[in-house]
Amino acid sequence: MDNQFMDIFKLDKEGLKNLRPEDVMRKISIEEFFHILKTLNNLWFYDREALKNGKVGYHAILKSELCSDGFVNLKGVLKQYPNIRKIMAYQLKWMILERVDKGMKMPTHLAGVPDAATELGEDLAEILGIKLARVAKTTEGHIVFLTKLNKNESLLLVEDICSKATGITETINDATECGMVDASAIIKVEIVLLNRGGLKSFIVDGYEYEVLSAFEHRIREYMPPGATDDLRNKYPDTPPCPLCALGVPRDKPKKTEESWTRITTAQL
Repeated sequence: MDNQFMDIFKLDKEGLKNLRPEDVMRKISIEEFFHILKTLNNLWFYDREALKNGKVGYHAILKSELCSDGFVNLKGVLKQYPNIRKIMAYQLKWMILERVDKGMKMPTHLAGVPDAATELGEDLAEILGIKLARVAKTTEGHIVFLTKLNKNESLLLVEDICSKATGITETINDATECGMVDASAIIKVEIVLLNRGGLKSFIVDGYEYEVLSAFEHRIREYMPPGATDDLRNKYPDTPPCPLCALGVPRDKPKKTEESWTRITTAQL
């Protein structure tokens, strides 16, 4: 089949596991993107129509301790399915080349923000034919930049999901504070596979970075009732959770396999 017309929607899990990057040499739609994630059991959204029919289900407790009506486990897909990861790397490649055509400097180095985007960055650097900059996450969860850039070299950073730019901010801060990269050498664009927070730009050390994403879908976050003052102060503009107000119970989607099964099947 011509790769321009490969029907991703017809592929089940086994079909996606065998899907080759050369079979999909085109931009894919967000609907195709979500089909891939859902078929590989790494995407869930709360069903408000099912709620109207009495299927209360569960909603999500995020790592931040905020509530959400959706959950995307891109890390699970990128780590477990190298072929899908490379397909996603090509989506980013075409987006970068479009921006380069519009005047953005082609970087000499590229790095994926760890650890979800580590291999994604490796694939993308190889596809673009540029050098890979190494970034790691310590056992304590701190991000460490490991590659020193020389004068006249430049760096582009890649992430899997952008919510609040926390990971990339830490990466930039470590890279510049440890002297590995001059802040002026970092291209002021963050390349993201999925923008789930609606963020358009962010500022680090006086520089504004644009968020450039292949896919964008707002997955909302809410403040749970009884939240601590620390949580409220950390996320002051977060609205109260409407699902908690309706009595919908919460669960951490990836706490255990049982948790994930429970939250994804409770409204079926």
